[in-house]
Amino acid sequence: MIRMSEKILQKPMKIFISHSAQDLAYVQPLVELFEDIGLTPENMFCSSVPGYNVPLDNNIYDYLMEQFQNYNLRVIFVLSENYYNSPVSLNEMGAAWVLHQKYTSVLIPQFDFKDVKGAIDQMRISIKLDSDKNELKARLNELKTKLVEEFGLSTSSSFQNIWERHRDEFVEKVSSTEIYWKCIRELREKNRPLGEWIFPLKMLIDVNPSSYDAMYMLGTIYAQMNDFDNAVNYLRMTVKLSKSDELKSKANAKLNDLGCIL
Repeated sequence: MIRMSEKILQKPMKIFISHSAQDLAYVQPLVELFEDIGLTPENMFCSSVPGYNVPLDNNIYDYLMEQFQNYNLRVIFVLSENYYNSPVSLNEMGAAWVLHQKYTSVLIPQFDFKDVKGAIDQMRISIKLDSDKNELKARLNELKTKLVEEFGLSTSSSFQNIWERHRDEFVEKVSSTEIYWKCIRELREKNRPLGEWIFPLKMLIDVNPSSYDAMYMLGTIYAQMNDFDNAVNYLRMTVKLSKSDELKSKANAKLNDLGCIL
């Protein structure tokens, strides 16, 4: 009789990035970082990133179930308020817990350890994207070492140099994103004029083109400033590019308010 642990060992390894689509600004750079160490669509799944998502004509829930049934998963939980507001994400968390899958938690900026709940151990060491840069680099190195061992990836000296360069680029990208979000939070708290929001929001999109929340905010700000052309442009970009149905719906509603139907 084959035990559960033996069945798990017989399955091929795969990374499963469990996240909210609204956090793609942090998820996509993470996928790119994993690509840089040698992970591919054959051993990594991320529902919001083209090439790593659910194939055409598949039922999303059936496909997700197949991932848990057919692979020995290393689950990467990208935790945020958006994550805990997503029924799909919480179902993924529950499935990982029931099946005793290995996991690592990544906390996006402004989401704290005290906010971790559900099936994830609050006392378990996680990666905090807005922690001290040296600490973040060290934690990413630890994760890289685990993945290299589990997936049998390259460990050459040239690989290490490439890893360090891409790791540092990742840290700068998520750190820069947080700088501009912090600026926007301060503008909101101080009730500053809408015109002051435009620069940091545009910089967010420049730093990370997956900042669809920033696109939507720019569209609504331009609408309030009666700049019709820019409002429509950013709202249309949100509808076209965002993977979040909720964000698409909000942008479409704003377009309808402006008398513009996509």
